[in-house]
Amino acid sequence: MGKINSITDCPGFPEIPGVEIRHCPGFVGYAVGTNGEVWSCMHNGPGSRARRKWKLLSGSIHNNYRCICLRRSGHSFDRKRAILVLEAFVGPCPSGMEICHNNGDAKNDLLSNLRWDTHRNNIQDAVKQGHTGRVKGEKHGQARLTERDVLYIREYQGLRSQSFLARQFKVSQPTINDIQQFRTWKHLSALKTT
Repeated sequence: MGKINSITDCPGFPEIPGVEIRHCPGFVGYAVGTNGEVWSCMHNGPGSRARRKWKLLSGSIHNNYRCICLRRSGHSFDRKRAILVLEAFVGPCPSGMEICHNNGDAKNDLLSNLRWDTHRNNIQDAVKQGHTGRVKGEKHGQARLTERDVLYIREYQGLRSQSFLARQFKVSQPTINDIQQFRTWKHLSALKTT
C-alpha cells in the first residue's frame, strides 16, 4: 500500500463482535474502538506507509490513565485512550469540561463508562467513590511511621523527650512535635495504643 494522506487510504477496520471502531479525529491512520483499544494502519518510520491491515497498539499507563503515543507530521503526541474514545464517538471536549469515568476506574476506557463533565462533578464522583487522591497515614508512599508508632508517640507525650522519641523512630524532633500537636496524622484521634 502507498502513503497515508487521508482516511480513505486506510484498510477496512477489523471486525470485533460488540465493538464499533472509528478513525481517531486529527490522527490519520489511527482508529479507536468503543472498548478503548487503539489501532494503527501505518508502518513505523519515514513515509507513513499504510499497512494492509490494522495493528493493535499496546500503549502505557501514565498517572493511572491508559495512554497511547500517536504520530502526526513527524511529531509524537501522548494521548489518553479515554479522550480518543470520546472524541471519536461523542465529539470534541466542550469548553469547561473534562474526561470523567463513571465508575471511577481511570483504566476502564469503555465508551459506556466515559462522559464529558465539569471538573466539579468529576471531583464529586471521586469523593463518592472514595478516590479523593489523598492517601493518609502509613498508606502514603513516603510514610516512615505506622499508625501504631504515631499512637505510641502521642501516648508518651511528656513521659519521653521528643528528642528521645525522634531517635527511637528515626525521624526528626519537629516531626515528633507535629505528631503530638496533631498538626500531622490528624486522622488518628485515638491516643491509646492497643
